[in-house]
Amino acid sequence: MSEQDRFFDGWSTQRKVGFGLSILVCFGLVLGLAWWASRTPKAVLFSDLADRDAAVLLAELDRLKQPYSLSEDGHSILVAADTVHKTRMAVMAKQPPLHGAVGFELFNNTDFGVSDFVQKVNYLRALQGELTRTILAIDQVQDARVHLALPDQTLFRKDVHKAKASVTVMLKGGQALNAAQVAGIQRLVAASVPEITAEGVTVLDQHGVVLSKGSGEDVTVASGQLDARQDMEAHLTRKATKLLDRLFQAGEAMVTVDAVINHEQSRIITEEVLAAARAPQGERATGVVSRERSISKDSSSEQAAGAGTAPQVVTQETDYQNGKRVAQTVSPGGQLSRLSVAVVVKRKLSEVEIARVRDLMASAVGLVPSRGDNISVHSMAEFSAQPRAEARSAVAERYAATDQAHPAAAQRAAQVKASTSARAVEVLTGVMLLVVLGALAAWTCRRHPAAKPASLSDAERDALLVTLKGWLKPAAPAP
Repeated sequence: MSEQDRFFDGWSTQRKVGFGLSILVCFGLVLGLAWWASRTPKAVLFSDLADRDAAVLLAELDRLKQPYSLSEDGHSILVAADTVHKTRMAVMAKQPPLHGAVGFELFNNTDFGVSDFVQKVNYLRALQGELTRTILAIDQVQDARVHLALPDQTLFRKDVHKAKASVTVMLKGGQALNAAQVAGIQRLVAASVPEITAEGVTVLDQHGVVLSKGSGEDVTVASGQLDARQDMEAHLTRKATKLLDRLFQAGEAMVTVDAVINHEQSRIITEEVLAAARAPQGERATGVVSRERSISKDSSSEQAAGAGTAPQVVTQETDYQNGKRVAQTVSPGGQLSRLSVAVVVKRKLSEVEIARVRDLMASAVGLVPSRGDNISVHSMAEFSAQPRAEARSAVAERYAATDQAHPAAAQRAAQVKASTSARAVEVLTGVMLLVVLGALAAWTCRRHPAAKPASLSDAERDALLVTLKGWLKPAAPAP
């Protein structure tokens, strides 16, 4: 009998079956863990895809025979992590028509047999696609559609309608376009398409709200006025903050400045009449002669007739031009009309300290009380603190609003968290299974101990004793 047979000889059938099952389960668990550790990690190839874009990319991956998998929501494509960059470049090299837009690559393989109408339609599609791709480069834009309305012009007839365009932008969650970006989109379309002006481009968002409310010179002037106000407020805020940081600790005081700027221009013209220059005593005042005339006429009186003479009356008139002074005063726009400053300090301040801070801030930002400027200084100790429960609810609402504003980021974070949790659960389950199997094997060995050898009878004991004596008896010497 071999040593292995003697090892299992005292085991019962139940114990042998349990031991064999334990070996099989441990072997399968080791194989499963080895497969899980050796599998290729996945990485995101494309994310936040619309259904049409996902269908186009999946068809391209099928043509490239590249294995892939989809996320649970179907808006992300996953491939092996070590091939994600190579696969992305291979897919984009094929220039798939994402966002439903095709560019001038439409004319790479042009059929010369097509009609002129088809060529015009293809050119219009390519132009719209190129504009769409350019607009998509803006960070806040998730998707865009461009429509061009170009009137047909022939040799003998020129359409009176003007060319126009409309742009619909789908913005990312929680983001918006400012007036300068909307004006930039209008100028982009106007500079790319002939006979379209910036005023003829309408920009809308995904809710149908018109973003291009103004155009031309008025938009530029309004934007410049707003920038001037913001620059002045930022400059004064920096000056006040620097002074407060020296007066208190950094971050212990907050200041905000509101400036009202008058952009109206005024012009005042004043005219004064100057008197003639005074002449020396005994001389007549002179000036610039504007008109001079002399009138002479005969006298017809009876005395003159009796004397036999005909005297003449000479009248001389001289007009002098008066001097004039003109003063013109021009007041340019952009003058500060009113200034309001608010200062909040975290720690408690006395009345003397508040008055001192008010005087320093007034001197720092240049307050003029006669102009209507005002300043307010308060301490946060004056306000009642909110309960902690309200603060926690406010923080929770803020995070909830953030998740609603950025659903794609929150969804990716949830996917990563779920994947990490799943792997942790798998590892923990494997360890617990090994511990349970070890405990089961130990319990089985303890439950069925090895069978004790059977005891010998008296006759068998006597026979064994005789045999042992025979072995111990010394051998007889040879004759």
